[in-house]
Amino acid sequence: MGNTQAAINDLQQALALQPANEDYKIKLESYSPSSQAEIARSTTTQKNTELISETKKDDNQKVNVPLKEEPAKQEAITSQPPPNQQVVSVVLPVNKETTIEKLYKDEKRIALVIGNSNYSKEIGVLKNPVNDATDFAESLKSMNFEVILITDASYGKIRVEMMKFRDKLNEGDRDKTVGLFYYAGHGLQYEGENYIVPVDAEIQFEDDIPRFCFPIQKMVLNQMELTNSRMNIVILDACRNNPFPVIHRSIGESSGLGEMKKARGAFIAYATSPGSVASDGNGRNGLYTQELIKAMNKPNLTIEQVFKEVRANVLRQSGEKQNPWENSNIIGDFYFKLN
Repeated sequence: MGNTQAAINDLQQALALQPANEDYKIKLESYSPSSQAEIARSTTTQKNTELISETKKDDNQKVNVPLKEEPAKQEAITSQPPPNQQVVSVVLPVNKETTIEKLYKDEKRIALVIGNSNYSKEIGVLKNPVNDATDFAESLKSMNFEVILITDASYGKIRVEMMKFRDKLNEGDRDKTVGLFYYAGHGLQYEGENYIVPVDAEIQFEDDIPRFCFPIQKMVLNQMELTNSRMNIVILDACRNNPFPVIHRSIGESSGLGEMKKARGAFIAYATSPGSVASDGNGRNGLYTQELIKAMNKPNLTIEQVFKEVRANVLRQSGEKQNPWENSNIIGDFYFKLN
């Protein structure tokens, strides 16, 4: 096809595999007057390359690759080579630091963790949320999160810490910052919005809800979306029950939290499916947070794998009465724990 040099290269490689093949020698002579020197060099290629495997042994591994291709571009081959194909051993360096660790080693992680238990008798005291928030925060700290933890928080306290959380996310690099918001406690939905119930909420009528409760969509998700975080994780273990049974009929017949579908670049996790109620639990932690802490401490699991495991375990332990739920439109991966 007019590419003489390519033909010469191919014939030289063929002779390296089959030095005694006279047809290759004759064809090579027809292309290059100096082919005899090239033939002599090509026939010694096999012997020279066999010495490569003896050079470096520490922190390296040996793999078999065909001689006819460049060793630097080969992957490990464990199957048998084709018939009549000469095989040599070449040395490839071992990558000691995994790709995942390299990719995320400089990631800045900021979390706001809230647990509300000490409500008035009219609303209903909860046993586990403060324990859940405290234990979840400790796990996050071990995973290089900078954690803001508040418990039994009033509306004013939640708002102040939310603004601090937002500012910290803005200080991070846009491509290397992850924001995480966790809430355990009473929560409810009203007119398409989900609300955190502060411990100082005083609700007598339905229009008191937006006045005394903290909106998740408006004040949490929207604020996080405006920051430099590349990913926003919102975890809501807030589907305990309706804290205001007197006005339950006015709110609507559904319990728990509603599904939030308008979030951008967010991973939203609920302790149970939208409109359902989760148990507060009988041990130190609620069932959902208990299983979440276990799953997120397993190394090298993506965020999707973590919550899939949480869902399976919660379903099994609750007799399929509690079904955790997630909404996501994130781009890229996130790992709670690496090696």
